[in-house]
Amino acid sequence: MQLVEQGKVDLDADVNDYLDFRIPDAFGAPIRVRHLLTHTAGFEEAVRGIIIRDAEALPTLEDYIKKALPARIFPPGETPAYSNYATTLAGYIVARVSGMSFDDYVDAHVFAPAGMTRSTFRQPLPAHLEADMSAGYRNAAGKPEFYEIVSPAPAGSMAATGEDMARFMIAHLSDGGPLLKPETARLMHGTFDAHTPPLSAMALGFYHQNRGGAEAIGHGGDTIFFHSDLSLFLDRGAVLFVSVNSAGPDTGRSEEHTAELQSRF
Repeated sequence: MQLVEQGKVDLDADVNDYLDFRIPDAFGAPIRVRHLLTHTAGFEEAVRGIIIRDAEALPTLEDYIKKALPARIFPPGETPAYSNYATTLAGYIVARVSGMSFDDYVDAHVFAPAGMTRSTFRQPLPAHLEADMSAGYRNAAGKPEFYEIVSPAPAGSMAATGEDMARFMIAHLSDGGPLLKPETARLMHGTFDAHTPPLSAMALGFYHQNRGGAEAIGHGGDTIFFHSDLSLFLDRGAVLFVSVNSAGPDTGRSEEHTAELQSRF
């Protein structure tokens, strides 16, 4: 959205305009930048290989984007279908357009201006943050597990403190604060793409929520061990961020189901 604000990215442009390879044609319509941010690009989603143990096996962002291209199974702009690849592709566009690596861009243009000094997308975790990193657990009675490496990194590799997340949310409560101009923040928060009413609509990078009559935009996410959720109650000037390091005392899964899930990673 910063690059949109600067006129360097057009939400309605074909994503191929910003790439050094081509997303194959399908359905007679291009995938637009807007579709990436609203999860309506129409890509097939798969969980295999998203999380790995070995940082040495982590592909570069360019390699991942070019080698992990999923099938196109829905016409773009029509069917909401959550896509880690689409979010990663948006990150690749940030890198291509800015001329910086995705990690360098976020460090300089998001974390630094927001005062987020204990946050990173870098993998493996930088040494200066290691001492503060919580271990993850399959459940509350389990043993501490490995640090999760996320292959589609812009879609889920961020490690942060609750205090830093508060700074990020306060920027959004403040019409973009140091991150976006007020008009850009309002565009990001208020552009709803609703294809499946009465289910929640997607905003640009967030999704719309109604929690007990309280309107919010937010986003959540899960790895194997960590589970997080962020909500911005913009009209109330309030925010909520929760992140936990296990699924709790009882995941409700059979041992066979748990073993099957573990075998994917």
